[in-house]
Amino acid sequence: MKKVNFRHGLMALSMVLLFLLAGMSTASAQASTGLTDGITAVPQGNFITPESALIVVENHLGQVATQMKSVPVGSGAYKAALLEHTYFTAINDNIGNGMSVPQSIGESLKAVMTDVLPATKAQLITLKQTAIDLLSQ
Repeated sequence: MKKVNFRHGLMALSMVLLFLLAGMSTASAQASTGLTDGITAVPQGNFITPESALIVVENHLGQVATQMKSVPVGSGAYKAALLEHTYFTAINDNIGNGMSVPQSIGESLKAVMTDVLPATKAQLITLKQTAIDLLSQ
């Protein structure tokens, strides 16, 4: 009788482990095929030098800050400007820390892909294209 109980317990434990491992692999596969795939990829093309990019980004940040002051806090326009300001601040920080211009364009999108400051896929595409347009030669 004890062997039967042990065998049933061992079978139940092995089934739990099997489902646990299968669930973990499914969850990691789903996480890797989410919103970030493709959007944060390093853009191709000719970009300005990092030194020039810092100047262009700082000027753009000034324009966005001015825009934020002219719209009501909490409005859609304010939230869009806040996303843009956060994104370009991350680009500025990444370039200042030695990242290349194209790498910083893709990598900095992660700054607006958080629970605190979420951006839609359309907003991410627009932000990235704006950065590419500003920082291309």
